[in-house]
Amino acid sequence: MRRRDFITLISGATVWPLAGHAQQQGVSTIGLLNAQEGGGASETQIADIRLGLTDGGFIEGKNVSVEYRSDHWHIPELAADLVKRQVSVILCVGNGEGIKAAQESTSVIPIVFAIETPFDFDAYDTIVKGVGWPKANVSGCFWSPSASFASKRLDLLGKLVPNAKVVGYLDNEVNSGARTVFGKDYVIPESDEIKRTLAKDIYRIGGKLVVYEEAFTERRIESAFEDIARQGVEMLVVSPDTFLSSRRGQIADLARRHAIPAITGWTNLVAEGALISYSPVEGFRQAGIYAGRILRGAKPGDLPIRQLKQSELFINLKTAKALELTVPNDLLASADGIIK
Repeated sequence: MRRRDFITLISGATVWPLAGHAQQQGVSTIGLLNAQEGGGASETQIADIRLGLTDGGFIEGKNVSVEYRSDHWHIPELAADLVKRQVSVILCVGNGEGIKAAQESTSVIPIVFAIETPFDFDAYDTIVKGVGWPKANVSGCFWSPSASFASKRLDLLGKLVPNAKVVGYLDNEVNSGARTVFGKDYVIPESDEIKRTLAKDIYRIGGKLVVYEEAFTERRIESAFEDIARQGVEMLVVSPDTFLSSRRGQIADLARRHAIPAITGWTNLVAEGALISYSPVEGFRQAGIYAGRILRGAKPGDLPIRQLKQSELFINLKTAKALELTVPNDLLASADGIIK
């Protein structure tokens, strides 16, 4: 089954993880540790992890079980609990907090991560030593939001709303999740570059960019959308920030309520009802593949840390119809996933 068809099938209903269960004889156990603020990994992320495991011959409920742990405020305790349960692999998603907590809990159990990070990866000196080959018991993949991705998102959204002149950019400029890793808030270094690039691109078409850069609480997100409506924003680019992703339901609901076409770097926002996403490809599937290889005997040192640069496009046709937008045939043909 093609991945595009698989995502289309699960998009019509809520897909919950199988209940966690204890280690069974002959069945390996993976601990999935999610450090993302606001809730667990999305159904599309979990689906990708399962697909990656399937590539290695591992099927949840048959020859592998998964212990799910998700609570942003108690990540160290959850990591320690997975180590106590002697899981075979700890798979970290969400942000660097989970990686750090897992590494502080064990130097023996392999750790695999899949995170979107705006940080210079060398800053994670306590986690890994640069990009390339892993340190000790850690490997995985990461991807970064970039100005080039912002330009492409704007271009794709412009194909759906070709006459739009007022573009909004919703951002969480201060990533509070960095407190646990660095001991302080960390201002995303690429944020200004992304805004400059968007402003330049919009200026070329005679439009203007309206920036909302302090969307770091539910109320501030609500206020941003109220201002978006007042200022006549015709389409919205959402920053691929982990907190904003954790509020995907709220953002998708507000975009629908205010009839604002929105694009983001998070596929799960499209599953929640946002119009379109454009993001690096299959990071969670890659993590599942790595976990499967480790279960078959590979060591983290055999698996290079990968920075993903490819991309994928998802479109929510139901949202497009509600917004009375026509999706061009070439856009449909190039989509990796279509949610109906």
